[in-house]
Amino acid sequence: ADIELRKGRNVYENIYEATYAEYDYSSYWYLPKGSRIIEVIIDGTWEIEGENLIIYVKKNTRIRGYEKITFII
Repeated sequence: ADIELRKGRNVYENIYEATYAEYDYSSYWYLPKGSRIIEVIIDGTWEIEGENLIIYVKKNTRIRGYEKITFII
């Protein structure tokens, strides 16, 4: 899906059915050069490397069904 990113503050929110992770996985957010991540609400652990967000989820982690990532471009 195409997502429109705007200069300034952007918020990604997703609501879905709660579950448990069936296996270990990682996901990556690659944001435009110069972006800054200012808020992360997500299950699992995560780290910010420059403009990028890396999310790690271990098997059997409870996924509550809500995530939010706020960033500035």
